[in-house]
Amino acid sequence: GYFGLLKMKHRRSEVDSMDDVVHVINDSCSANSAQRPPWEWRRWKVFLKQFFKPIPGITKYQHFAVSSDSPGKLLVKKSCDGESVELNVFRRGVTHEAVQSAGLPEQSQPAGLSRKRFQYLEKEILPFLET
Repeated sequence: GYFGLLKMKHRRSEVDSMDDVVHVINDSCSANSAQRPPWEWRRWKVFLKQFFKPIPGITKYQHFAVSSDSPGKLLVKKSCDGESVELNVFRRGVTHEAVQSAGLPEQSQPAGLSRKRFQYLEKEILPFLET
């Protein structure tokens, strides 16, 4: 199918950016069409913190499951054969309706790269990119 053609085109292409990905998809087959969606930075950390509690020891868990039948509940397992543990991730007093009605967090502008980070990328990564 079309995915096989996309994989073949990708293998023969230099892909260094999202624009390159769009070109590879569009050039792989006449039936494939990709567009780069507009990107918006949002303050997700601040937004989510007002509704959800941190999950203690989150790195111990390998499997996560949610269900629309139990909003605010998260099933976690340490392994695929492990015992499921149900966690309530809503903060006290928060309801499913409150989360739904909150909309999206405010947009923000990314701070950009520090001079030190820019110099690192220029020295260590740029040589591997096609100019």
